[in-house]
Amino acid sequence: MRYFRDLSQFSKIFATGRVMVRAARTFIGDKAYVTVIKFRDSNYIVEHAGCESDVIEAARGYLQLSGEKECVLVLDSLFPSEEREKAGFEGTMKVISIDNFLDQLEGYYREVMTDVEFEAFREEARKMTPAEFTRLALLESNMKGSPIPLPVYGFDYI
Repeated sequence: MRYFRDLSQFSKIFATGRVMVRAARTFIGDKAYVTVIKFRDSNYIVEHAGCESDVIEAARGYLQLSGEKECVLVLDSLFPSEEREKAGFEGTMKVISIDNFLDQLEGYYREVMTDVEFEAFREEARKMTPAEFTRLALLESNMKGSPIPLPVYGFDYI
């Protein structure tokens, strides 16, 4: 998902002070922000924006300002990292209509695949059961664009 927001919209979002049904604090740096929640006696950065180096710098700023010694930075698969620990998905997902799914996400797939690759993918997908396709598109795949990064239950939960 992509969101276009102006500063007033971000201010309203950050002012809620809640993410993932928990109290949250947002630390805004020069070029990035990080939002931190406390969970099971640890601090987690569950929301962030900016390029990789700027997010890391904002996280350092959070640690310095808060006096905390460490925090866990929750990343999606698109954020490069040398050290990564997998976390499980805590929701439920199922593709009910493969054709509708591909129609809705065609723009996304055409960004990461050539037209020929996408059309071949669409044809192959039509031969799959919904369970097989859900696994391919959303869970485990070496295919371009998959698994699709899922929205995190945070500021943008819909």
